[in-house]
Amino acid sequence: MGHEEHKRSAPRNLCFALVTVSDTRRLESDESGRMLEELSLGAGHSVYGRFLVRDDRDEIRSRVSDLLSADEVDIIVLTGGTG
Repeated sequence: MGHEEHKRSAPRNLCFALVTVSDTRRLESDESGRMLEELSLGAGHSVYGRFLVRDDRDEIRSRVSDLLSADEVDIIVLTGGTG
């Protein structure tokens, strides 16, 4: 499949789950998560949710596992908490 054919057959609206990994941020102060949400929505996509998890391997793994099982989620984006 070529680039143009792939582009034509790709879904027009994707649903993003946005996960910020940080020990110091709160959702209210999460600039990178807010920016990703604005970019996703501005591009015509939807956002399943914004989530904040501590920088702990088990917590990250658990959140990603939960999101992988959510039928609505097409893409999971992880970001650090630095603005």
